[in-house]
Amino acid sequence: GIFNMNILQSYFLVIGILIGVGLPFFVYGFILPSAIDQSHIDTALDYVILDADSESQWAAIPGIKNIDDVKQYYLFECLNPEEVAVAGAVPKMNEVGPFKYLY
Repeated sequence: GIFNMNILQSYFLVIGILIGVGLPFFVYGFILPSAIDQSHIDTALDYVILDADSESQWAAIPGIKNIDDVKQYYLFECLNPEEVAVAGAVPKMNEVGPFKYLY
């Protein structure tokens, strides 16, 4: 029976139980939440930009639905930050956007 095992068999039994119990906790605790978070981020990005594909989704938002309430923002990234910080060079800027938000 189970009590007639030698040390090596007992060791493998304990390891098997730990893996059998620990692996599901690892999957549900670490891997699954990150996969769910990524799917939420991907879904959120689909809803953020107002375009022809997402216009019906924006129409479901309660309140005034006026196309004039779409705000566009542009950001600028510095392409040579080291030269600007160290040598005082003129920054080379790149326009990023527009980022559109419905207000």
